[in-house]
Amino acid sequence: MNTPIRIKTFRSKTLQDAFQQIREEFGPDASILETKAARFGMFGRSRIEVTASSTTIDSNELLDPTLRPSDLASESAETVGRSVSSTSQAHAAANQLESPVESDRLEDSGSNAKDENVLLQLSKELIDAGIESGIVTQWIEAIRDTLSPAIAQDIWSLRSEVRTWIRDLVHASPPLKVDPTRQQVIALIGPPGAGKSTSLAKIAANLSMEHGIPIGVLSTDSYRLGSNYLLQNYAGVLGWNFEVAESLDQIAECVNNLSHCRIVLMDTRGCSPDDTESLEELSQLLSIVEPTETHLVIPSTCNSRSFLRYERGFETLAPNRMILTRLDEAGGLGAFFTCLQCSSLPVSYLANGQNIPTDLIQATSVRLAQQIMSIVE
Repeated sequence: MNTPIRIKTFRSKTLQDAFQQIREEFGPDASILETKAARFGMFGRSRIEVTASSTTIDSNELLDPTLRPSDLASESAETVGRSVSSTSQAHAAANQLESPVESDRLEDSGSNAKDENVLLQLSKELIDAGIESGIVTQWIEAIRDTLSPAIAQDIWSLRSEVRTWIRDLVHASPPLKVDPTRQQVIALIGPPGAGKSTSLAKIAANLSMEHGIPIGVLSTDSYRLGSNYLLQNYAGVLGWNFEVAESLDQIAECVNNLSHCRIVLMDTRGCSPDDTESLEELSQLLSIVEPTETHLVIPSTCNSRSFLRYERGFETLAPNRMILTRLDEAGGLGAFFTCLQCSSLPVSYLANGQNIPTDLIQATSVRLAQQIMSIVE
């Protein structure tokens, strides 16, 4: 007498937990029929639903026969960084996240079981880093279609390969080059509490120590005595030239007083991207100074929605660089991957603490990739 086949859907936060439930209830002969990942929010964590049977069933018979792995790979190449449809995600997940139990049916069971375990580990690491689950799905499919077994079976090789992909998708600005023939003015703008004054002090300290040239610091934030006190103290210790402009009428005079400085760093008052009056005043200030570079300072502790709000809210001021601060508090940039990929602003500096000048590094695509994967250099 044949034992009837049981089919059940298991729900869990992770695939590993779901697979464990399946093994406990159905034993080693279980078969994975379908895997679905439901996302909550643009960068939300996923809830996994795995449908399994108590004995081996060819899961390909339950999938849409018109949906081939090659089609999914093509879609992934064209839409990386965008959300895929729920149907495509479901079929892709079912194809690429089979249980290690199911891999015993394959000709080379040991090799495939190892591949599956490594891919599951990589998938979990990327999702835990905050990378959108739809993008992780696409990358796993690309790994299956394009990488050799030697790479696919080694977690260190896979991490290196994914870092290479990320490196090619994000943008870092080249280091500042000091021009001895002209003065360069670098303005820092951004929301309150983003870390503009501290970042400015770090940049000024690094430039003065590296190039040994006169550095000018211009503060236009007369409302925050604390920030001016910080900058003035460092100016006295490190020999910077320091000016404070308390109104728009004083800006031109302050810039003229710093005319002998090859680099002038300008601190500005933090303002909300919704504060049109403050933005207009800041726009007038920048039109007087005409900075060589304008860096938008964004704290990496904010969420992706705030990130986009800051970027769009300050775009009328025409920033051409971005500084990401407070990395020591955020623990990584994975949740910002799509934002950084789509942004027109290259990242100039990464700030990871309050120490001046040490907690600041020049951004590179390699360092951004490492921070996105939450891997410390």
